[in-house]
Amino acid sequence: MLWVPAANGTVPANAIIGGNEAGRPLPVCRAIYNKGVHPGKVVGKNCNFGYGGKEVLAPQYDVLVGNPAVLNKSPQLVRWIAAQGGQVPLGAFFGAYEPGRPILPICQAPYQGGVHVGKVVGRNCNFGYGGLEVLSPQYAVLVVG
Repeated sequence: MLWVPAANGTVPANAIIGGNEAGRPLPVCRAIYNKGVHPGKVVGKNCNFGYGGKEVLAPQYDVLVGNPAVLNKSPQLVRWIAAQGGQVPLGAFFGAYEPGRPILPICQAPYQGGVHVGKVVGRNCNFGYGGLEVLSPQYAVLVVG
């Protein structure tokens, strides 16, 4: 897997889907903000992620993509494993960092009828939704390998 630069709602081929909302898939993205790199979901023209209690929208971002030749042959190489309360499974994909938190795993959590991408911080999966940063103690972590 690798990160591919994108902007203004573009999503490269073979994007890893991290969630869904209102029937549409939400690709995994990350964006630089406030001296950190934050994972989120591509929604409309932005990478949306939670930070500092708010949902941040970034028009410049990277999208996580997988190698289709490898994933078609072995789709189990990229999967989401249920966790809770700060647990991080073996093989977790660390795709974020913040000042004072050098590595943060990518997570997804159900909320308001959808599934949203974020980062494990402390005991929760933190993600952006409806202008706020939402914290969920029940989540799944992106695992590779």
